[in-house]
Amino acid sequence: MKSDAPPNVDLLSVTGLTASFHVKGRIIPVLHDVSFSLKAGETLALVGESGSGKSVTAQSIMRLMRDCSIGGRVELNGKDLLSLSRRDMARVRGREIAMIFQDPRMSLNPTLSIGVQISEVLQRHRGLSAAQARAEALRLLDAVRISGPSRRYDEHPHQLSGGMCQRVMIASAIAGEPRLLIADEATTALDVTVQAEILTLLRELQNETGMAMLVVTHDMGVVAEIANGAAVMRQGRIVEFADTQTLLTRPADPYTQDLLASVPKLGSMAGQAAPRYFPVAGKVPAATDCVVAGQDTILSVRDLNVRYRSRSSFLGISKGSNHAVRGVTFDLRSGETLALVGESGSGKSTIGRAILGLSPVTSGQVILAGQEMTSLRGEPLRQARRAAQMVFQDPAASLSPRQRIRDAISEPLRAWGETGDINAVVHDLLVQVGLEPEMADRLPHEFSGGQRQRICIARAMALRPSLIVADEAVSALDVSVKARICNLLLDIQRQTGVACLFISHDMAVVERLSDRVAVMRNGAILEIGSRRDVFESPQHAYTRALLAAVPNPVPRTSQASISRQ
Repeated sequence: MKSDAPPNVDLLSVTGLTASFHVKGRIIPVLHDVSFSLKAGETLALVGESGSGKSVTAQSIMRLMRDCSIGGRVELNGKDLLSLSRRDMARVRGREIAMIFQDPRMSLNPTLSIGVQISEVLQRHRGLSAAQARAEALRLLDAVRISGPSRRYDEHPHQLSGGMCQRVMIASAIAGEPRLLIADEATTALDVTVQAEILTLLRELQNETGMAMLVVTHDMGVVAEIANGAAVMRQGRIVEFADTQTLLTRPADPYTQDLLASVPKLGSMAGQAAPRYFPVAGKVPAATDCVVAGQDTILSVRDLNVRYRSRSSFLGISKGSNHAVRGVTFDLRSGETLALVGESGSGKSTIGRAILGLSPVTSGQVILAGQEMTSLRGEPLRQARRAAQMVFQDPAASLSPRQRIRDAISEPLRAWGETGDINAVVHDLLVQVGLEPEMADRLPHEFSGGQRQRICIARAMALRPSLIVADEAVSALDVSVKARICNLLLDIQRQTGVACLFISHDMAVVERLSDRVAVMRNGAILEIGSRRDVFESPQHAYTRALLAAVPNPVPRTSQASISRQ
């Protein structure tokens, strides 16, 4: 459906937008006089650190905020959204304006198949019959590059990878043919090739329909790839507003300059042999190289195979097996970082879980700190696991919301019967990860996302492991926080010599952080070598395709038609 907004007339107009949360009888302002406009076919990026107000701005436009007072004016095609009744606003959502959220698993209904969820949008907002909705849902699944749409239609969210779930969310959002699409970190969880496909898809949809897009992102490569202009937010205010070309090449505000300086750029490590610290606020720490890898082999994986038995959705009847990991072999030394890269579903996370005994190993060997893990069961396995700890992507989901930080960090120590002054250990761990010891009695919701990830790293280090498995541990963080967490991991390696298996789809981060890189596809390692060899002289065509798909923070076009009111 082509947008019916007249040419050169604003499709979206936001004027003097304010928002205040109501917390325990207090009113806390979080947005201050935010103003901008968008015409049909334009894309505006909202960028800034966590807590800057980007997502609050997007959700205020959609009127999704609870316990929040919203002021100002938000007009969509001349209609004031803030004055609509709840019933009328419900009709607008999905049909005239749609939103893609960062976490698809929290947005999709776990009890309904993905096909039913997309068809529901089509039937409600476009009036299609059940048969028509199914056919259109299959077309949309194919459009967002989901293989075997007819088979996937009846699958549930838990049967899909995170990247595939995000593609389902995008299909659901565009199903109603909205005039305005809001994407809140919609490509954060996607690997580089899928991200490139999704960005291309969004541009094609925009060309076909004339829809406007408001993109909330911390990825400057995405800004360069898709946005006409960008608004930089800090503490609920827009501190700089410019077209993409100007913002990325001649930023005016010091905050924007520091933000761009923290962005790792693919190719910046050319000629460097060892990992290097990340610049933060334009400054690189004095120590430029991470610890030199030792000679002791911490982890040895030999011909690892992992198969998952597939079952039908009815009566649990076996339908065969899925080969998730195929003949994987590698070693990891003390103080060394080996990065596993590849698309969603390539087997990266399965390897990490198999090493810790969290996923069943079909065949092969996993030797961790001299102990063969695959043959262990019960208490011997539990004892062996203390040599390796895992840091997951979502720190909020990794921490109990009811457990104070002191208890969260000390829990592994108590579980393994550690004696001594545990409070002193917690104190030292908090200092090690750059947090104040006085924070120990707070709850997780009192911390930012970056601080919560620091807490998870402190908990992982509590048992002094020989190996840390970091599974997309920085992918959901904004650029400056990501840089600080990566520097923290390098600091910990320098201090302790811990080995790190770093699972990521962020190639620019991998290039700066890793000693060696293994490229995976369909459960197998296609190429493994030093970071310099893989990034500067890739041997496999798939590796070259991965590197070519990385968004480059250099603007594609210079279009300054987006205006700030």
